[in-house]
Amino acid sequence: MAKAVSRLRAVYSVRKNNLRALVGADSRFVNQRELAAALGKSPAYLSQLIGKKPIRNITEAPAREFEQMLGLPVGALDVAEPAK
Repeated sequence: MAKAVSRLRAVYSVRKNNLRALVGADSRFVNQRELAAALGKSPAYLSQLIGKKPIRNITEAPAREFEQMLGLPVGALDVAEPAK
């Protein structure tokens, strides 16, 4: 059970880091507001996922939805490399 929880935490962390990598001066989106608009989500919701102090995990369903909205292959956010 502890290993499964640990694996889930690792996946959540990778998803968060990959979404964060899409935001910035040299990235696909200039800021979180732009990424939120592309995802059809509010900036507040996105901040809860990838902000400075995130309070939500990016679970399976949102991860797959975000990949589809961004034109990424299924599972791209789960890979420990930025999905640009």
